[in-house]
Amino acid sequence: MEEKKLILVGNGDSGTDVSRMSRSIYFDAAFDQQHARSASGLIVRGEGGEILVSKSVLHNNIGTLFAAEAHAGLKALQLGRSKGFKDIQILENFYAHAIATEALRKGEGHYLEGAIPITIRRTGGR
Repeated sequence: MEEKKLILVGNGDSGTDVSRMSRSIYFDAAFDQQHARSASGLIVRGEGGEILVSKSVLHNNIGTLFAAEAHAGLKALQLGRSKGFKDIQILENFYAHAIATEALRKGEGHYLEGAIPITIRRTGGR
């Protein structure tokens, strides 16, 4: 899977050293073309890699995979801002994809602080 990086920097400086950032938001999307819907999967990890938040969000009227990925990236940015993060690293990864796929399959989103859904933990997530 290709790793995607977006950096949200509070002062607008694109030259921020990513290695010094203490938090990461992992995101991905699952897309159902037949029903024009998608789900965004998000995981926020702290400096030590601990899970701070996991979240999934369902979206309707999504026509393309590109639009599904764009929604997931937007939700990652919004989550970071809502948590008051000024400098964050946003990445795509397997566990975020698993969260999105599970939400799309079940037809429901979630928000957990300090944990990921048990179904995702069974796949090997922390």
